[in-house]
Amino acid sequence: MTLPDGRGCRLVAIAFFVFLTIIVVGEVSAGSPKAVVVSFTGQAEYLDADEQNHALTRGLFLTPNQAIVTGDDGYVLLSLDDGSRIEIFGDSRVMVNELWAEEESLGFSVSLLLGHIHLKLKKILAPDMVVTPTMVAGVRGTEFSATVADDGASVISVADGNVSVATPEESDRFKSTDLSAGQEVELDEPGQTPQTRSRKIDSPQTAQTFIKDRFRQMLPYLPEITARMNQGLEKGLKKLTGLTEAIEKKSARIMTLAQKLKSGRADRKQAMELRTELKREVGQLWLLGRAFKTGITRIRGRFGRMERLTRIRPRLDGQLPPDQLAALDSNLKQVMSQKNEFRTQVRSLFQRVVTAVEPIKEMMSQAKKSRPGPASKNQ
Repeated sequence: MTLPDGRGCRLVAIAFFVFLTIIVVGEVSAGSPKAVVVSFTGQAEYLDADEQNHALTRGLFLTPNQAIVTGDDGYVLLSLDDGSRIEIFGDSRVMVNELWAEEESLGFSVSLLLGHIHLKLKKILAPDMVVTPTMVAGVRGTEFSATVADDGASVISVADGNVSVATPEESDRFKSTDLSAGQEVELDEPGQTPQTRSRKIDSPQTAQTFIKDRFRQMLPYLPEITARMNQGLEKGLKKLTGLTEAIEKKSARIMTLAQKLKSGRADRKQAMELRTELKREVGQLWLLGRAFKTGITRIRGRFGRMERLTRIRPRLDGQLPPDQLAALDSNLKQVMSQKNEFRTQVRSLFQRVVTAVEPIKEMMSQAKKSRPGPASKNQ
C-alpha cells in the first residue's frame, strides 16, 4: 500500500519509522548495525531471548532481547559499527532493545535494568538510547552514563554533548528536559519532573557509592519494598495490556486514514486534512510505543532487581530481625514464582503489538521505495 502524495508519504514514513525502530524488533540483517563484545573480565555472561545463561566470547554479536549480566567484579565492553563504545560495569543487567540502520543514521537502544553503564557515542541517532525504570535518555552523539539502583532510582549523567531525558506520566505522555555536559538528573519514580543538577556520578566508583547508599537506605524497609514491587508487577502488566489495546486501536485508525487517502476520492482540502490527522495519529502512536517500551523495562527491571536480592539474600543474615527476613523470603519466593507466567504474558502482548503495526510497517516500506531517487530529482 502506498500513499498518493509524495510529501505526505515522506512525512509519515519518517515519523513512523522512528516508532517502528522503538517497538518492532526484527531479524538483524547483514547490513544492520551490530553490538559486538570487544572484551570482558570477571563474572559476566549473556542471556538469550529465553533467559538461558551462556558464556561470553570475544567477538559475540548481540541481538535484540539478549541481555548482558555482570557479577560483582564483572566488566564488559561493547562496540557498535561506527566505533561507539558501551561499558557495562559490575552488578549490572543490560538488555538490547533493537538495532537499526536508516540511510546514514545508526541507531541503538538498550534497557538498563540494574547497575551502571558508560556510553561514548559517535554517529548515533537514538530517541530512546537508554531506557531505565524511571526515564528514557535520547541522544545524537555524546558521552554519558546511566545508573540504576536496587530500588529502581535512576541517574543520567552527561560528560559531553547533550541528552534529552523524558519520564512517563500516567497519561502515556512524557515530561522532558535537556541535559548538557556537566549536568545530571536523578529520578526515583516515573512521572516526577526531572530536575537538573551538577554532575555527581562521574565514574564507576561514584556510581557504586550511589547504588550502595541507596541499598543501605532501603535495607530496613526491604519487606515492604519487595511487597510493593510484587503489587507493582500486577499493576504494570495491567498497564501494558491497556497500552497494547490502545496501540491496536491507533494502528487500525492509521490504516483507515491511509486507505482513504489512497482511494483518491478526497478533494485537495480533504486530502490535506487527512494528512494532518494522519500525522497526528502517527505521533500519538509513537508516544504509545515509547510508553509500552518503558512499561516492559519496568517489569523486567523489577524481576532483575528481585533476582539480585535473591542472590545476595545470604549476606543479609543478621542485618534484619528474623521476622523481617522471613517476610522478605516470602516476598522473593512469591515474585520469582511468577516470573515465567509474566514473561509469557509480556511476550504475548509484545507479539500483539508487532502484529498490529506490521501492516503499517509494510505501508511505510512501500512509501519509502516510491520516493524519487537522486536521478529523478535532477530531471
